[in-house]
Amino acid sequence: MIENHFIVGMSRAGTTWISNALDKHSKVSVFGESCFFGRHYIENKKLYSKDDLVTLAPKFINGSLESTKIFRDNNIDYQVFFKDVFDTLIERNEDIRPSDIFDYISKQISEISKKSIIIEKTPHHLNYIERIKESYPQAKFIIMKRNAVDFLLSYKHQSDRKVGISKKELKAIYHPLGALLIYRKYLSSILKNQFDRNTIIFELNNNDENILKEVQEFLDIEQEDINIKKVNSSFNSEIKKELLIEEMFWLNLFGFVKYDINYFSINNLLKIIMSMIKIPKWGFNSIVIMKKNSSTNIVKYFLNILKG
Repeated sequence: MIENHFIVGMSRAGTTWISNALDKHSKVSVFGESCFFGRHYIENKKLYSKDDLVTLAPKFINGSLESTKIFRDNNIDYQVFFKDVFDTLIERNEDIRPSDIFDYISKQISEISKKSIIIEKTPHHLNYIERIKESYPQAKFIIMKRNAVDFLLSYKHQSDRKVGISKKELKAIYHPLGALLIYRKYLSSILKNQFDRNTIIFELNNNDENILKEVQEFLDIEQEDINIKKVNSSFNSEIKKELLIEEMFWLNLFGFVKYDINYFSINNLLKIIMSMIKIPKWGFNSIVIMKKNSSTNIVKYFLNILKG
């Protein structure tokens, strides 16, 4: 019997670290980021058709699942894995519930790993917990959070370790306004679910051992000694990253922190005005790139983010 649980949270808040740590447990296998219930979810459809599966297949085959440890450990090409998964489902030539697709993927991962607790990690699934609960009412959610300043810096520098088109796209969709709208939405989702008995919330600190003990207890699994070093997946944490004046301005505007900015400085004012002027370009880039990489209704997505 497979148990499905989920790691969600703010981007670059430790979701990769806790995924790698839990994957070391003898009963747990973690995979991600599938974006299955978020970016790649086809809305307003209880059943996916063969054509829907054909549309979804390349999003998984070319997706961001290369970091999934089970594929590396077993020398499995994740692209071949997902091609086989979708080829099998497409060949059935029948309508299928989204949860049945996810169950099939989980079953394949369980068979490879020989583990029965399958945890999927996609940070932005934090905003789709209710959707996931409709299919998995017993699922538990490990939520990772962080403060606004650290989130903004990591979001800004997430392209530092990327190359090629991925690097260009991440740079093109960065704007402090956009990043903080996303942060506000994440924060709203955390507050909405903070009292749910099937959720646990962590903010990374230096007490990694306690976090791992608590999360094993939360999942009701045997305590095992897990030790894994934290790595900043956005940038080298040894290199100090500083906020720009315009980023401080937006943080002040959202009310997350309070920086003392000299608004009588012409230089500061010009930087803030230039940041405002860049908003239409950021919005256009975001729409174009999301349209290419996502199945989500773009208008609905932006309205949700703006609503917070």
